[in-house]
Amino acid sequence: DCQSDSLDFDMAQFQKQIDEFIEPRLAQIPGVARVELASERPKELRITFDPHKAAALGVSLEQISNVLASSRDTSGGLANVGRRQYTVRFTGQYDLSSMAQMRVGYSADRPIYLGDIASVERTYSDRLGMSGRNGKPAYYIRISRANKANTVALLDDINLAIQELNEGPLAANGLSIELSFDASVHIRNALSLVNSNLGLGVILSCLILWLFFRGLKATLVIAATIPISLMVAFLALNIFGRSLNVISLAGLAFAVGLVLDAAIIVQENIARLRAEGVDNKKAALRGAAQVTGALFASTTTSVAIFLPILFMAGIEGQLFSDLALTLSIAVITSMICAITLIP
Repeated sequence: DCQSDSLDFDMAQFQKQIDEFIEPRLAQIPGVARVELASERPKELRITFDPHKAAALGVSLEQISNVLASSRDTSGGLANVGRRQYTVRFTGQYDLSSMAQMRVGYSADRPIYLGDIASVERTYSDRLGMSGRNGKPAYYIRISRANKANTVALLDDINLAIQELNEGPLAANGLSIELSFDASVHIRNALSLVNSNLGLGVILSCLILWLFFRGLKATLVIAATIPISLMVAFLALNIFGRSLNVISLAGLAFAVGLVLDAAIIVQENIARLRAEGVDNKKAALRGAAQVTGALFASTTTSVAIFLPILFMAGIEGQLFSDLALTLSIAVITSMICAITLIP
C-alpha cells in the first residue's frame, strides 16, 4: 500500500524497489514456489512517430515498420581460425541510445534517421486499470505455496519478512505491505476448536465412565487407554509422513469414544468373574482371554470400514486418508491395550 489517497497514483514508479527488495526477499522464503507481481507493468520500447515530419520527408509508416522488423541478429555460420571454430553473428539489434540513429530511408540522397521523425524511449506499458486497497493505491503480489510446504509455518515466515521490509527499505518511501488473506488465522482457529472438542470429549468420556462404574480405579484404568491410543496414533502419523492437521485431529477426536469400547468390555467381563468368586489373577487372565476373539473381530470390522479410504485417489483421498489412518491406528491400539493393560 502507498500513503497517497488517490487511486490514480501510479505505483510503477516503485517497480525498481519491488524488483530489488520485495520480490527477492519473498522468493527466498522456504516453501514459496513462486512470487508473482500481479500489478507489474512490463517495460517496452516505445516509438512515437510524427506523421507530419514523416510525410514531409516522404517516409511511409510501412517503410518504417519493415526497417524496424529487420533489426534482428542474424547467424553467419561458422568461421575456422587456426585450431578454433567461432560462430559468426551479424548484430542487427540496436540499443536504446543508437536506435534513434537507425536509417529508415533517404530523401534527396540524404539519409533519414528514425530520430528525425520519431521519439524513442523505454517506458512502462500503458496503464489499463488500477489497484486499490482501503481507498489507497496498491500493488498486488501473489505468493504460491510449494506442494509439501506447511501453510502455517510458511505464513509465519511471510509475516516476518513483511515486518522486515516494512521497517527497512519500504519505510523511507512511505510504502507498506499487508496480507490481504492470511489462511493461518483460520487454520489456527480450526485447530484450536478441534483441540478443545478433543479435550472436552475426553472429560465427558471419563465422567460417563465414572457414572456407570462408580469407582475411581476402574474409571482411571479404562481411561488410560485414551492417551496411549492417541500417542500411538501421533507416532503413526509421523512414521507415515503425515502432518498434524484439522482432518487428523478430527480423527483423533472421533477415536476418543471408539477406543473405550474394548476396554469397557474387558473390564466388565473381569468384574463379572470376580463377582462369581474367581480370584483376581485368574479373573483378569480369563476375563481378557474370553473376549479376545470377539474384540479382534470387532476391531477388524471397524478397520475394514476405514481401510479403503486410505487407497482413495484424488482430492477425496487427500482429505480423508488422514482421518482413516488415525482412526484405524487408534482402534487397533485400544484393542491391544484392552487385552494387556486392563488385566
